[in-house]
Amino acid sequence: MKLSSGKQLLINLYRALAVTLVFIPLILNVIVSADIVTSLLYSPMYSLFLAFFLASLDKKLMALLTLNSKNSGVKDKFAMAMQQTNNNINQKLLLVH
Repeated sequence: MKLSSGKQLLINLYRALAVTLVFIPLILNVIVSADIVTSLLYSPMYSLFLAFFLASLDKKLMALLTLNSKNSGVKDKFAMAMQQTNNNINQKLLLVH
């Protein structure tokens, strides 16, 4: 489903932030000298955890945004139907008077 430009911008900003967050433990590992266990075990595990966590948030965000865009179409149709009903009622009332 095609998203509006505002929603697409939000998704792109989120994904850029997510990529940055995933690489922070690896960059810190290079900048800060640490022991071998941290370098080979903890830093990659943090990055992997962040990648899975942020990917699941991405799926939820996409589902939320597509759900809102589907609902907005339904709301628009409902609003148009209510407008038409109100117009019909007003026309009938004018005919009665």
